[in-house]
This record gives sequence, C-alpha cells and structure tokens, in this order.
Amino acid sequence: MKNEVKIPVYMVLGITTSIILSLFIILITLPVETQADVGQLNFTVGNAAPTVGTVTCGHPTLAEVTDYAAVCYATLTDTNGYQDILTCNGSFYKTTAGLAGSEDKNVRYGNSTCILYGGSGNDVTCNCTFYMKYYADGGVEWSGKLMAIDGTGETGTATGTVNLESNKAIMLPVGNVLWGTLTVNTPYAFNAGNITRANNTGNVNVTLAVQAASGTMTCAPSPANVNCNQIKVLNATGAYASGLALSEGAQNLQLAGMDNMWLDNVNDDAPYTLDNRTAYWAINVPTGVNGTCTITINQLAADALAGT
Repeated sequence: MKNEVKIPVYMVLGITTSIILSLFIILITLPVETQADVGQLNFTVGNAAPTVGTVTCGHPTLAEVTDYAAVCYATLTDTNGYQDILTCNGSFYKTTAGLAGSEDKNVRYGNSTCILYGGSGNDVTCNCTFYMKYYADGGVEWSGKLMAIDGTGETGTATGTVNLESNKAIMLPVGNVLWGTLTVNTPYAFNAGNITRANNTGNVNVTLAVQAASGTMTCAPSPANVNCNQIKVLNATGAYASGLALSEGAQNLQLAGMDNMWLDNVNDDAPYTLDNRTAYWAINVPTGVNGTCTITINQLAADALAGT
C-alpha cells in the first residue's frame, strides 16, 4: 500500500508564481551591453605649393684657362612635408642677358637634376651645381634661380645674385721678334716677320699693355746699349715713325690710339675671332752700337675701354 502526499493546489500555484517572479527579476537586473556604429571618418588634405627660401650663389677663385663649378643653394619648404617635394632645378645666367633663351656657355647655364638633401619636417635643401667655362662673362652680376616642384606639379621659385669674379689674363703663343742683322742709324719699318700675338685666356674683355723690363737693350761686346725708347710697337705694318715708343712704364695700347687692340673673352658661338691680337715691333739702331743686343718686353692684360 503506497503512501501518497497531496499538496494543496493553492500551494502549487504559489510556488509557480514565485519562480516566475524570480526569473523576471533576474532578467531585468542583468547588465546589457550596447554598441553604436559611428561609421567611417575621412577627409582630404589640400595640396600646398612649395616655397624657396633665400638663394645663395658662389664660385671658387678663378684661374686662367680653368673651368670651374658655380653653386646655388636654398632651403625648400612644403607644408605637406618635405617628402612632397620631388625635384629641384636651377638656372644660372648673366643678369643683363636674362633667363630666356637657350643655354650659352658665355651667359646662361641650366641644371635639371639638382640635389635634394637633409630633409626634415617641412624643409629640405636644394643644391644646384653649374659647370662653367673659364670664359663665361666675368666682372658682372649673375643670377641664380631655383625652382622646387612637388608631387602635383606645383612649383615655387626664388632668385639670388652674385658678382662673377673678373679674371684678366692673356697668353702669348707667338713671340718671334728676331730682327737679325741690322744697320746702325736705320729706323726699320714694321713688318709681318716681327710680331707677338696674345690670346685672351680670361673671362673679360682686355687690351694689351706693354713695358720694357729695363731701360736699355743690353748689347755686347758693344760699348753702348740701345735705349728702350728706340723700340716701337704698332698694331699693323707701317713706318717706324707711326709706332709707340717702348718705356719701362706699362702703356695701354688701346689708350695709345690703337683702337682695335682689345681682346674679347672667348665667344662660344664664334670662337677665336676677336679673342686674339697681334702686335708688330720695329727698332732704330743708333750709332756706336755693335754686337748682339737683347731686351725683355712684358705684355700684360689691361682693362679695355668701355663699349668694346
């Protein structure tokens, strides 16, 4: 015989209701995580054109018939960062000749592959080298223009100036003044056989200055010497009387009336046309002289007259 336990209905309903209420309370008190989708954030940075700071140009001390390198440099700035500057190019030109025109070894040089170095932040240095001929026009102002180019092709430029050093120089490739056997008391005419020729080996127009290294032409075994003023110079063949008497002081041949005795610096377009000149020499041998006579004559590069 089984023992049965009977629970009153009202108790069952009470227990069930208590369980349901407990679960509901648990559900409404548990923390719930929430997340909001903010989407993508994006923007576009506008390009800023680069700028070029102060341009400084210079060159080494110039030497006769020696090519050299002139350099211009500046700090380039781009507020998008220095990496945005892709290239730098430059021009170096005689200021009065201007930038426009093709490259010309006398007045205009260019470099499309200048060097960028030392970049940091928004700044980088541009160094531009120009390989100059020794005869590029000197004694005048030259301009150096640098251009920075960024990734979008925008540019910035600036220009600086420098005075290109003047280099006066001549070379004497011809010096065959050998009068041979002469007769005393005879003024000899200028002729094509006794000449000196000077070439301009600098970068400015020059004229010739001449001077005797001593006051006399030493003669031996002669008891007498020949005064240097018995030697004359001219810019052409002609009569002895038309020449300029030599002295120990330097004499500018152009100032002495020999208007064509100036030498251009070499012109790259038409070389060896006006950059060399010939001087003719003649002598009068006074009485009382015999033997062999010698003298040293110096020729110097001097300033040419304006406008030549």
